[in-house]
Amino acid sequence: VVANEGEATIRQVSEADSRSGTDLTLTLHHGDITRPETLRRLDVHSYDSVIVLGQDPAPGQPPDDPDNRTLVTLLLLRQLEEATGRELPVVTELIDDRNRALAPIGPGADVIISGKLIGLLMAQISQNRHLAAVFEELFSADGTGVRLRPARDYVLPGCETSFATVVAAARHRGECAIGYRSDDDSSASSGYGVRINPPKSERRHWSVEDEVVVVCKD
Repeated sequence: VVANEGEATIRQVSEADSRSGTDLTLTLHHGDITRPETLRRLDVHSYDSVIVLGQDPAPGQPPDDPDNRTLVTLLLLRQLEEATGRELPVVTELIDDRNRALAPIGPGADVIISGKLIGLLMAQISQNRHLAAVFEELFSADGTGVRLRPARDYVLPGCETSFATVVAAARHRGECAIGYRSDDDSSASSGYGVRINPPKSERRHWSVEDEVVVVCKD
């Protein structure tokens, strides 16, 4: 976690670290992420991925101000990518959807519009109130999560089977299969081979490196 010094930030990171148990270790680095020297000091390419979170607008502050800092950070990360020639997976939160077109992101990056995401969730709940419990389970820290599991746990590698067979195998394990990641087509342009909600009748050859997307508990 990289943030400017502040008692609230230190307290939040400390509380999150104490709740995470042994599965996760949180380390707080003090610094301004809009300064190039801060990012260089972090050696960001040593991490599997980077998440850039926007700040909530303060009272009286224009709503686009937090995105300005986020966009500067993305620009610096993009420059690091170009300087090193190494792709850096970045997930970015923006407050204003209009700033998406300005975001200097690489091919392996994603952008989440926090307000739009909340709006979509609320729209679904308004249509079906029972979905509230589903979302609460998915998004809570101790709830069910979306995981990638080796396809060999569900089907024999090298065999041609339908996705319905994968769904049935996952059900026997107490899981819900919702898609897969194909190792044969793992480029950024194809979504890294991830396919969600394929037809259950779809048949394909499953390789050792393929993975199944499931909803399950650890």
